[in-house]
Amino acid sequence: KVSKKEGLKFDMDIALGKLPEHLEKLPATQVAAAATTIETVSKTIIWAIEGTVAATTNASFEIPVPVDMTCKNVWINVKTAPTGTSLIVDVNLGGSTIFGTQANRPAIAASATNAVSGSVSVSAFPAGQILSVDIDQVGSTVAGADMVVSVRCTEKVKK
Repeated sequence: KVSKKEGLKFDMDIALGKLPEHLEKLPATQVAAAATTIETVSKTIIWAIEGTVAATTNASFEIPVPVDMTCKNVWINVKTAPTGTSLIVDVNLGGSTIFGTQANRPAIAASATNAVSGSVSVSAFPAGQILSVDIDQVGSTVAGADMVVSVRCTEKVKK
């Protein structure tokens, strides 16, 4: 077990380019792995669209991707359920859909309040690209209202 003080010294030694004694005897590949551990961190980009939704492109503000990320899926939730037909949302990266298979777009069934997308076709989100949301279809009797769109991603960070 490493004490806080020893852990701090370990971090400082690595930052200064020195290897702690217990790593000096390890093969170079193990030393490199110990010094640069990659961790996957969950990130979510969220749009909140208040009021009754309507079928439209650019349904809310555009969001620049803050860091390189990998998209996993898209969740949508509404406070007021659509009725008659489903509510379907599309997410665009740089103006083009991330769903090559349109059936994978998140679609809230009539009278339901949430849905998750199928797999995305474009999962690499480079930093600086613009994300936007289209509402492709709303309920035919009641459109649906007060929607949240959550794009769930991961980021790889050095630990």
